[in-house]
Amino acid sequence: MKDSSSTTRFVTEFETFLVRLSHEALFAYARTCTEKLEEIRQAGFDAVNEGFNPDQGTKPINLIPDKFFPVFANQLESSFAIDDIPLREEKIVFDFFKSDNPVDIAIRALQNKLLGIGSEASMKVYIAFTNMLEKTMQGGVTAREPLFVDAGKDADVLYVIFAGMVCFPEFKKSVASLGQVDQLHILDPHRSWYMQGPGGEWDGYAYYSGILEAQLCKRKSEKHYRKICFLGNSMGGSAACLFSPMADAVLAFCPQTEAVMKDIPVEEADRYKRLLRENIEKALSAGVQITVHRGVKPTDIDQCSRLPSGVDLVVHEACSEHNVPGYLKSQGRLPEVLGSVV
Repeated sequence: MKDSSSTTRFVTEFETFLVRLSHEALFAYARTCTEKLEEIRQAGFDAVNEGFNPDQGTKPINLIPDKFFPVFANQLESSFAIDDIPLREEKIVFDFFKSDNPVDIAIRALQNKLLGIGSEASMKVYIAFTNMLEKTMQGGVTAREPLFVDAGKDADVLYVIFAGMVCFPEFKKSVASLGQVDQLHILDPHRSWYMQGPGGEWDGYAYYSGILEAQLCKRKSEKHYRKICFLGNSMGGSAACLFSPMADAVLAFCPQTEAVMKDIPVEEADRYKRLLRENIEKALSAGVQITVHRGVKPTDIDQCSRLPSGVDLVVHEACSEHNVPGYLKSQGRLPEVLGSVV
Protein backbone atom coordinates (compact mmCIF):
# COMPACT_ATOMS: atom_id res chain seq x y z
CA MET A 1 0.00 0.00 0.00
CA LYS A 2 1.37 3.38 -0.99
CA ASP A 3 1.52 6.47 1.21
CA SER A 4 -1.93 7.79 2.06
CA SER A 5 -0.79 11.36 1.30
CA SER A 6 -1.65 10.78 -2.36
CA THR A 7 -5.20 9.91 -1.34
CA THR A 8 -5.50 13.13 0.66
CA ARG A 9 -4.17 15.13 -2.26
CA PHE A 10 -6.61 13.49 -4.63
CA VAL A 11 -9.62 14.25 -2.45
CA THR A 12 -8.50 17.83 -1.75
CA GLU A 13 -7.81 18.59 -5.40
CA PHE A 14 -11.04 16.99 -6.55
CA GLU A 15 -13.10 19.03 -4.10
CA THR A 16 -11.26 22.17 -5.23
CA PHE A 17 -12.01 21.20 -8.80
CA LEU A 18 -15.73 20.92 -8.05
CA VAL A 19 -15.85 24.26 -6.25
CA ARG A 20 -14.34 26.02 -9.28
CA LEU A 21 -17.00 24.73 -11.65
CA SER A 22 -20.02 26.79 -12.58
CA HIS A 23 -23.38 25.11 -12.15
CA GLU A 24 -23.64 24.44 -15.86
CA ALA A 25 -20.14 22.94 -15.97
CA LEU A 26 -20.90 20.80 -12.91
CA PHE A 27 -24.05 19.45 -14.55
CA ALA A 28 -22.14 18.69 -17.74
CA TYR A 29 -19.47 16.87 -15.75
CA ALA A 30 -22.04 14.79 -13.84
CA ARG A 31 -23.70 13.89 -17.12
CA THR A 32 -20.33 12.78 -18.51
CA CYS A 33 -19.93 10.50 -15.50
CA THR A 34 -23.47 9.20 -15.99
CA GLU A 35 -22.76 8.34 -19.61
CA LYS A 36 -19.56 6.56 -18.59
CA LEU A 37 -21.50 4.55 -16.01
CA GLU A 38 -24.03 3.56 -18.65
CA GLU A 39 -21.17 2.39 -20.87
CA ILE A 40 -19.72 0.34 -18.03
CA ARG A 41 -23.10 -1.12 -17.12
CA GLN A 42 -23.82 -2.20 -20.67
CA ALA A 43 -20.40 -3.70 -21.30
CA GLY A 44 -19.03 -4.95 -18.02
CA PHE A 45 -21.35 -7.38 -16.26
CA ASP A 46 -21.40 -10.53 -18.33
CA ALA A 47 -18.27 -11.76 -16.56
CA VAL A 48 -19.86 -11.84 -13.10
CA ASN A 49 -19.13 -15.05 -11.21
CA GLU A 50 -22.37 -16.92 -10.66
CA GLY A 51 -22.92 -18.06 -7.12
CA PHE A 52 -20.41 -15.50 -5.81
CA ASN A 53 -20.35 -15.62 -2.03
CA PRO A 54 -18.12 -13.35 0.09
CA ASP A 55 -18.05 -15.93 2.88
CA GLN A 56 -16.31 -18.39 0.57
CA GLY A 57 -13.45 -16.00 -0.19
CA THR A 58 -14.45 -15.52 -3.81
CA LYS A 59 -12.83 -12.48 -5.38
CA PRO A 60 -15.41 -9.72 -5.81
CA ILE A 61 -15.74 -7.50 -8.86
CA ASN A 62 -13.11 -4.77 -8.90
CA LEU A 63 -15.36 -2.37 -10.79
CA ILE A 64 -14.65 1.09 -9.41
CA PRO A 65 -10.82 1.18 -9.39
CA ASP A 66 -10.43 -0.34 -12.85
CA LYS A 67 -13.34 1.21 -14.69
CA PHE A 68 -14.72 4.31 -13.05
CA PHE A 69 -11.65 6.06 -11.71
CA PRO A 70 -10.45 7.59 -15.02
CA VAL A 71 -13.76 9.46 -15.32
CA PHE A 72 -12.68 11.55 -12.36
CA ALA A 73 -8.92 11.52 -12.77
CA ASN A 74 -8.99 12.76 -16.35
CA GLN A 75 -10.85 15.87 -15.24
CA LEU A 76 -8.34 16.85 -12.58
CA GLU A 77 -5.63 19.44 -13.08
CA SER A 78 -3.27 17.30 -11.08
CA SER A 79 0.46 16.79 -11.11
CA PHE A 80 0.54 13.31 -9.57
CA ALA A 81 0.11 10.03 -11.39
CA ILE A 82 -3.05 7.93 -11.17
CA ASP A 83 -0.93 4.94 -10.20
CA ASP A 84 0.17 6.68 -7.00
CA ILE A 85 -3.30 6.45 -5.50
CA PRO A 86 -3.72 3.36 -3.30
CA LEU A 87 -6.70 1.27 -4.33
CA ARG A 88 -7.72 -1.91 -2.60
CA GLU A 89 -7.38 -4.85 -4.93
CA GLU A 90 -10.19 -6.84 -3.36
CA LYS A 91 -12.76 -4.10 -2.92
CA ILE A 92 -16.27 -5.44 -2.52
CA VAL A 93 -18.50 -3.22 -4.59
CA PHE A 94 -21.48 -3.15 -2.25
CA ASP A 95 -19.32 -1.48 0.44
CA PHE A 96 -19.21 1.62 -1.76
CA PHE A 97 -21.28 3.96 0.38
CA LYS A 98 -19.22 3.21 3.50
CA SER A 99 -15.88 3.18 1.74
CA ASP A 100 -12.87 5.42 2.35
CA ASN A 101 -11.55 4.56 -1.09
CA PRO A 102 -10.50 7.87 -2.74
CA VAL A 103 -12.61 7.24 -5.82
CA ASP A 104 -15.69 6.56 -3.71
CA ILE A 105 -15.04 9.72 -1.70
CA ALA A 106 -14.81 11.65 -4.97
CA ILE A 107 -18.14 10.23 -6.14
CA ARG A 108 -19.80 11.23 -2.89
CA ALA A 109 -18.24 14.71 -3.16
CA LEU A 110 -19.84 15.13 -6.58
CA GLN A 111 -23.21 13.98 -5.25
CA ASN A 112 -22.98 16.35 -2.26
CA LYS A 113 -22.07 19.29 -4.50
CA LEU A 114 -25.12 18.67 -6.68
CA LEU A 115 -27.34 18.36 -3.61
CA GLY A 116 -25.85 21.52 -2.13
CA ILE A 117 -26.99 23.63 -5.08
CA GLY A 118 -30.55 22.64 -4.26
CA SER A 119 -32.13 23.76 -7.52
CA GLU A 120 -34.57 21.76 -9.60
CA ALA A 121 -31.96 21.40 -12.34
CA SER A 122 -29.27 20.14 -9.94
CA MET A 123 -31.69 17.62 -8.43
CA LYS A 124 -32.50 16.22 -11.86
CA VAL A 125 -28.82 15.76 -12.61
CA TYR A 126 -28.20 14.30 -9.13
CA ILE A 127 -31.03 11.78 -9.54
CA ALA A 128 -29.86 10.72 -13.00
CA PHE A 129 -26.27 10.31 -11.81
CA THR A 130 -27.16 8.49 -8.59
CA ASN A 131 -29.64 6.16 -10.29
CA MET A 132 -27.08 5.18 -12.89
CA LEU A 133 -24.43 4.74 -10.18
CA GLU A 134 -26.75 2.42 -8.27
CA LYS A 135 -27.56 0.45 -11.40
CA THR A 136 -23.89 0.19 -12.29
CA MET A 137 -22.95 -1.05 -8.84
CA GLN A 138 -25.77 -3.59 -8.89
CA GLY A 139 -25.63 -4.82 -12.46
CA GLY A 140 -28.47 -2.84 -13.99
CA VAL A 141 -31.14 -3.55 -11.38
CA THR A 142 -32.40 -1.68 -8.32
CA ALA A 143 -35.04 -2.45 -5.69
CA ARG A 144 -37.47 -0.23 -7.58
CA GLU A 145 -36.49 -1.36 -11.07
CA PRO A 146 -36.19 -5.12 -11.63
CA LEU A 147 -34.07 -6.19 -14.58
CA PHE A 148 -35.91 -8.03 -17.35
CA VAL A 149 -33.85 -10.10 -19.79
CA ASP A 150 -35.94 -10.83 -22.88
CA ALA A 151 -34.97 -14.06 -24.66
CA GLY A 152 -37.24 -13.34 -27.63
CA LYS A 153 -40.79 -13.84 -28.77
CA ASP A 154 -40.59 -17.63 -28.54
CA ALA A 155 -39.69 -17.67 -24.82
CA ASP A 156 -42.32 -19.70 -22.96
CA VAL A 157 -40.63 -19.93 -19.54
CA LEU A 158 -39.89 -17.08 -17.12
CA TYR A 159 -37.29 -17.39 -14.37
CA VAL A 160 -37.71 -14.87 -11.55
CA ILE A 161 -34.28 -14.73 -9.93
CA PHE A 162 -33.87 -13.28 -6.44
CA ALA A 163 -30.41 -11.94 -5.62
CA GLY A 164 -28.64 -13.08 -2.48
CA MET A 165 -26.19 -11.17 -0.30
CA VAL A 166 -24.16 -10.21 -3.36
CA CYS A 167 -26.95 -7.76 -4.22
CA PHE A 168 -26.24 -8.43 -7.88
CA PRO A 169 -27.98 -10.37 -10.68
CA GLU A 170 -27.06 -14.04 -10.45
CA PHE A 171 -27.40 -17.06 -12.74
CA LYS A 172 -27.72 -14.90 -15.88
CA LYS A 173 -25.43 -16.95 -18.11
CA SER A 174 -26.52 -20.35 -16.87
CA VAL A 175 -30.22 -19.56 -17.26
CA ALA A 176 -29.57 -18.07 -20.70
CA SER A 177 -27.91 -21.35 -21.70
CA LEU A 178 -31.27 -23.10 -21.24
CA GLY A 179 -32.54 -21.54 -24.46
CA GLN A 180 -35.71 -19.48 -24.94
CA VAL A 181 -36.07 -18.49 -21.29
CA ASP A 182 -36.87 -14.97 -20.06
CA GLN A 183 -35.34 -13.68 -16.83
CA LEU A 184 -36.60 -11.20 -14.24
CA HIS A 185 -34.03 -10.19 -11.61
CA ILE A 186 -35.11 -8.88 -8.18
CA LEU A 187 -32.74 -7.66 -5.47
CA ASP A 188 -32.81 -6.47 -1.88
CA PRO A 189 -30.13 -3.77 -1.35
CA HIS A 190 -30.68 -3.86 2.43
CA ARG A 191 -29.82 -7.59 2.52
CA SER A 192 -32.81 -7.95 4.82
CA TRP A 193 -34.20 -11.25 3.52
CA TYR A 194 -36.63 -9.06 1.54
CA MET A 195 -38.26 -7.75 4.71
CA GLN A 196 -37.18 -4.10 4.26
CA GLY A 197 -38.41 -1.82 1.52
CA PRO A 198 -36.18 0.60 -0.43
CA GLY A 199 -36.62 3.30 2.21
CA GLY A 200 -35.46 1.03 5.03
CA GLU A 201 -38.89 0.54 6.62
CA TRP A 202 -39.94 -2.97 7.59
CA ASP A 203 -42.51 -3.14 4.83
CA GLY A 204 -40.41 -5.23 2.45
CA TYR A 205 -42.73 -8.21 2.26
CA ALA A 206 -45.64 -6.06 1.09
CA TYR A 207 -43.35 -3.99 -1.13
CA TYR A 208 -41.77 -6.93 -2.95
CA SER A 209 -45.13 -8.71 -3.18
CA GLY A 210 -46.43 -5.65 -5.01
CA ILE A 211 -43.39 -5.50 -7.30
CA LEU A 212 -43.77 -9.17 -8.18
CA GLU A 213 -47.52 -8.96 -8.79
CA ALA A 214 -47.09 -5.94 -11.08
CA GLN A 215 -44.17 -7.45 -12.97
CA LEU A 216 -45.79 -10.86 -13.42
CA CYS A 217 -49.01 -9.26 -14.62
CA LYS A 218 -47.06 -7.19 -17.13
CA ARG A 219 -44.93 -10.05 -18.39
CA LYS A 220 -47.83 -12.50 -18.67
CA SER A 221 -49.79 -9.94 -20.67
CA GLU A 222 -46.92 -9.79 -23.16
CA LYS A 223 -46.17 -13.52 -23.41
CA HIS A 224 -47.97 -16.76 -22.70
CA TYR A 225 -45.59 -18.57 -20.34
CA ARG A 226 -46.18 -22.25 -19.75
CA LYS A 227 -44.20 -22.03 -16.52
CA ILE A 228 -42.93 -19.36 -14.10
CA CYS A 229 -40.03 -20.50 -11.93
CA PHE A 230 -38.63 -18.71 -8.87
CA LEU A 231 -34.90 -19.17 -8.34
CA GLY A 232 -32.35 -18.03 -5.77
CA ASN A 233 -29.28 -18.88 -3.72
CA SER A 234 -29.00 -18.41 0.06
CA MET A 235 -30.94 -15.20 0.88
CA GLY A 236 -32.23 -15.28 -2.70
CA GLY A 237 -33.35 -18.88 -2.22
CA SER A 238 -35.17 -17.81 0.92
CA ALA A 239 -37.00 -15.14 -1.10
CA ALA A 240 -37.92 -17.67 -3.80
CA CYS A 241 -39.60 -19.73 -1.05
CA LEU A 242 -41.09 -16.68 0.70
CA PHE A 243 -42.99 -15.63 -2.43
CA SER A 244 -43.57 -19.18 -3.70
CA PRO A 245 -47.40 -18.95 -3.99
CA MET A 246 -46.89 -16.71 -7.04
CA ALA A 247 -44.78 -19.32 -8.88
CA ASP A 248 -45.40 -22.58 -10.71
CA ALA A 249 -42.08 -24.00 -9.51
CA VAL A 250 -39.36 -22.97 -7.05
CA LEU A 251 -35.67 -23.89 -7.09
CA ALA A 252 -33.84 -22.71 -3.96
CA PHE A 253 -30.24 -23.30 -2.94
CA CYS A 254 -29.53 -23.32 0.82
CA PRO A 255 -32.42 -21.08 1.94
CA GLN A 256 -32.64 -19.84 5.51
CA THR A 257 -35.81 -20.76 7.39
CA GLU A 258 -34.80 -18.44 10.21
CA ALA A 259 -33.56 -14.94 9.41
CA VAL A 260 -29.86 -14.44 10.08
CA MET A 261 -29.92 -10.67 9.66
CA LYS A 262 -27.98 -8.42 11.96
CA ASP A 263 -30.00 -5.97 14.05
CA ILE A 264 -33.34 -7.31 12.86
CA PRO A 265 -36.11 -6.61 15.37
CA VAL A 266 -37.32 -9.75 17.09
CA GLU A 267 -40.86 -9.24 15.82
CA GLU A 268 -39.61 -9.03 12.23
CA ALA A 269 -37.55 -12.19 12.60
CA ASP A 270 -40.62 -13.96 13.95
CA ARG A 271 -42.79 -12.56 11.13
CA TYR A 272 -40.31 -13.74 8.50
CA LYS A 273 -40.26 -17.25 9.97
CA ARG A 274 -44.06 -17.38 10.11
CA LEU A 275 -44.61 -15.98 6.61
CA LEU A 276 -42.06 -18.34 5.11
CA ARG A 277 -43.70 -21.45 6.54
CA GLU A 278 -47.24 -20.27 5.76
CA ASN A 279 -46.37 -19.40 2.16
CA ILE A 280 -44.47 -22.62 1.48
CA GLU A 281 -47.40 -24.63 2.81
CA LYS A 282 -49.84 -22.54 0.78
CA ALA A 283 -47.76 -23.02 -2.38
CA LEU A 284 -47.45 -26.77 -1.85
CA SER A 285 -51.19 -27.15 -1.31
CA ALA A 286 -51.73 -25.32 -4.62
CA GLY A 287 -49.45 -27.75 -6.44
CA VAL A 288 -46.33 -25.59 -6.68
CA GLN A 289 -43.20 -27.70 -7.11
CA ILE A 290 -40.60 -26.58 -4.51
CA THR A 291 -37.11 -28.08 -4.75
CA VAL A 292 -34.33 -27.19 -2.31
CA HIS A 293 -30.68 -28.09 -2.81
CA ARG A 294 -28.13 -28.08 0.00
CA GLY A 295 -24.72 -29.49 0.80
CA VAL A 296 -23.56 -30.85 4.13
CA LYS A 297 -22.48 -27.66 5.84
CA PRO A 298 -23.92 -27.88 9.40
CA THR A 299 -25.63 -24.47 9.30
CA ASP A 300 -27.39 -25.37 6.04
CA ILE A 301 -28.46 -28.75 7.41
CA ASP A 302 -29.93 -26.96 10.43
CA GLN A 303 -31.74 -24.30 8.39
CA CYS A 304 -33.21 -26.78 5.92
CA SER A 305 -34.31 -29.16 8.69
CA ARG A 306 -37.17 -26.73 9.44
CA LEU A 307 -38.64 -26.81 5.94
CA PRO A 308 -42.27 -28.00 5.81
CA SER A 309 -42.92 -31.54 4.65
CA GLY A 310 -43.63 -31.74 0.96
CA VAL A 311 -40.56 -29.80 -0.10
CA ASP A 312 -38.32 -31.86 -2.38
CA LEU A 313 -34.90 -31.78 -0.66
CA VAL A 314 -31.82 -32.68 -2.71
CA VAL A 315 -28.61 -33.22 -0.74
CA HIS A 316 -25.16 -32.97 -2.34
CA GLU A 317 -23.04 -35.10 -0.02
CA ALA A 318 -19.77 -34.06 -1.67
CA CYS A 319 -20.41 -30.34 -1.12
CA SER A 320 -19.33 -29.04 2.28
CA GLU A 321 -19.76 -25.37 1.33
CA HIS A 322 -22.71 -22.99 1.46
CA ASN A 323 -22.16 -22.08 -2.20
CA VAL A 324 -23.93 -25.07 -3.76
CA PRO A 325 -24.40 -23.36 -7.18
CA GLY A 326 -20.65 -22.76 -7.34
CA TYR A 327 -20.04 -26.43 -6.54
CA LEU A 328 -22.51 -27.56 -9.23
CA LYS A 329 -20.96 -25.19 -11.73
CA SER A 330 -17.51 -26.63 -11.04
CA GLN A 331 -18.96 -30.08 -11.76
CA GLY A 332 -20.56 -28.89 -15.01
CA ARG A 333 -24.01 -29.68 -13.62
CA LEU A 334 -25.52 -26.27 -12.89
CA PRO A 335 -27.45 -25.82 -16.18
CA GLU A 336 -28.88 -29.33 -15.80
CA VAL A 337 -30.12 -28.57 -12.29
CA LEU A 338 -31.52 -25.18 -13.29
CA GLY A 339 -33.39 -26.76 -16.18
CA SER A 340 -34.77 -29.63 -14.10
CA VAL A 341 -37.72 -27.58 -12.83
CA VAL A 342 -39.05 -26.96 -16.36
